[in-house]
Amino acid sequence: MTNGLMTRMEKVRQDMIQCASEKGLTDESTIRLSEELDQLINEYYKEFKKNLEK
Repeated sequence: MTNGLMTRMEKVRQDMIQCASEKGLTDESTIRLSEELDQLINEYYKEFKKNLEK
């Protein structure tokens, strides 16, 4: 697992929380960040699974 991926996940998570607190949970920007975080989490788990198979 890459530290870069973990760093990106944390950054997007923090941005999403900030956006949600300022604009609300249903704001387009919050939803976009949530979707980006979902993609990063999926990528993380793919890497995690790949490393387990080694």
